[in-house]
Amino acid sequence: MKLARFASCAVNGEDVVVARAFEAVAAPTYLQVRDGDGGRSELCGLDAIGWKGQSVRVEAPELAAKTIAGLELGPEVQVVSLDSARLVGPTLEALHARGSLPWVVLVTVSAAERPPGAGKPELAGYTHTLFDGVSDYFLRLDHPELAAGLGYPACSRDDFTTPAQRELTVELDDATAAAGKWQAKALAGWNEHAAFNASSAAQELIAIRKTVSWRVTKPLRAVRVRAGIWRRK
Repeated sequence: MKLARFASCAVNGEDVVVARAFEAVAAPTYLQVRDGDGGRSELCGLDAIGWKGQSVRVEAPELAAKTIAGLELGPEVQVVSLDSARLVGPTLEALHARGSLPWVVLVTVSAAERPPGAGKPELAGYTHTLFDGVSDYFLRLDHPELAAGLGYPACSRDDFTTPAQRELTVELDDATAAAGKWQAKALAGWNEHAAFNASSAAQELIAIRKTVSWRVTKPLRAVRVRAGIWRRK
């Protein structure tokens, strides 16, 4: 699934990184487990490029196992995205009980969970490939072929748009259309004004020519015209 102007839904480009890493994988799937306070939707943009995914919300980490047990998941989930480090253990345990573990685990990390100077986090059976400032990326050890794609954040090498860019594009298109309408209206007004002025000038000239003084001075104007012709000769 080639990234061709991928419409990212993630504020920090997490879905761009995941799509890049899984470019050669057919029909991948994801599961997003969101904390009770809402959280961000990092992976929904993958739906538009052929991924199949589910997003569930749990009120507390200890309820994750029960929630996941009730889901209709395929034989394997390639990517799991978690809104909090508190969800890692319960979620992976629930998936392991179903007979599989995700290839990639994506964990949103709060400032409290990742204080300055903290070392690289560890997750049994996985290697840490990236911390993009917001999320940790863990890759299952038996899928090293994905490591290169998961090694750096979304950047100019990836052909994608952000939610903010698309919003600004819509605003720019609306502003351009509005400006075009105002320009057309202004030009129409100027044309009408110019036509009105020309018509008014013509009417004034006709009115002048109808006056007594214009008719009386007609012979004098004729003499001045002839005199001008003689001088040019």
